[in-house]
Amino acid sequence: MKELRTIGMVKGGKLFPLDRENSVEVTQIGVVEAASATPMNLDKYEGKVIMISGQDGGSEDTIYSAKIEDEASPILSFIAMKVFNKSPA
Repeated sequence: MKELRTIGMVKGGKLFPLDRENSVEVTQIGVVEAASATPMNLDKYEGKVIMISGQDGGSEDTIYSAKIEDEASPILSFIAMKVFNKSPA
């Protein structure tokens, strides 16, 4: 299990890391309690670029013990989407 930090766009309540094509599951539950993990509610970040820290738990499609570290301003979100060649929400 390793610590990670990722930046992604929230679309449809899911996190799409800017360096990937697929969404990842985000949960505040730790890896040990993974069987009862429920997705973190990202609705208030819809259409925004956010930074999340957490643990990968050996899975590339789930971020465990997730914490929202920061939310990009609209200008920075636009720039990040252009740099990573992603379409806006």
